Amino acid sequence: MMYRQVRRGVPVFSRIIKVHDNESGDVVDVNGDYYPIPDNLAITSAISPVTPVG
Repeated sequence: MMYRQVRRGVPVFSRIIKVHDNESGDVVDVNGDYYPIPDNLAITSAISPVTPVG
């Protein structure tokens, strides 16, 4: 199984945890990347969707 890290409904770029199990369903390995994110981190966009870039 794979789990994606999400903060307040926003996916965290490139943060996935993979859980590997055997035929019996026992977890045999867990790997991936996770970012500890402070509760007070703002998740509002710095630019509007209609702002041209470049």
